[in-house]
Amino acid sequence: MRAGRREMGPETVVSEAATGGAPRADVRTPIERMFVRLHEPDRFADQGVLPSSARLRWPIERRTIGREELAMCHMIRAEGGGPLRSFSGGLAHETGWHHSRKADRMLGWEGETAYELIIAAESDHAVKRIEAESVAFESVLDGIPFHYTIDAELVMADGTITFVEVKRTEADLRDERLREVLAFVREACRRCGIRFLIVFRGGIWADRHHRRNAHLVARHAFVPIDAEHRLAIRRHFEEAEGATTRGALAAALAPGRPVLGRALVDACMIERLVRIDLTGRRLGDATEVHLP
Repeated sequence: MRAGRREMGPETVVSEAATGGAPRADVRTPIERMFVRLHEPDRFADQGVLPSSARLRWPIERRTIGREELAMCHMIRAEGGGPLRSFSGGLAHETGWHHSRKADRMLGWEGETAYELIIAAESDHAVKRIEAESVAFESVLDGIPFHYTIDAELVMADGTITFVEVKRTEADLRDERLREVLAFVREACRRCGIRFLIVFRGGIWADRHHRRNAHLVARHAFVPIDAEHRLAIRRHFEEAEGATTRGALAAALAPGRPVLGRALVDACMIERLVRIDLTGRRLGDATEVHLP
């Protein structure tokens, strides 16, 4: 029998030896599973150190810092919370800017995956604020200094902060040094009560409808919402006894102007005035709309 392989799912490869042909299962663990699901490499993790936001300290002059208080790394923010770096477009891959309602500023993105993440966060009711390229980390790892900048910062409705590194596929994490830096940063974040996630392009959208609907909603992000619209939303839900549809709410917000009405509903969703499930089916007039 000629030596060969046959695939047995995404993680197991069976090899057939030339002498006898007995299959031997070789379990291969993708980098995504290794790093994200099994939290490896884990040599920086110390579960005995409980998360505490008190570890985020401003520099204090004329104060002696004890050995046990030595910083694991330095976290750097731009003044005003904006991006630490910007893009002129002179790179080999895609770069651009997105005007975000939740950030109330232009967000720079590097790579199409980062752009998709911003669009997904803009339409996610659980996300209250978005920043891009807003935080950097500096430290020394194995005797070599490093400087690392996150791709996105998400402030959730419950107040938790999530830093996100976006990658196209797990192949982008093959570099051992990069994996070590990300693991180091993740542990530093954990100790300060900040979530750190690596998000692959395939994990951004729940399905094809989710992506299409999110991009549709994002186009209407800056439709003006005034006090009358807010009052109309409250009245409409009272009359509808808490259950309505996108088409019905659109008619209540802009009577006789369905296109404007739908755009207003989408803008209200990004503003977190209403909540809509964008997954599972195309967004339409029959889509259910709920109060937050």
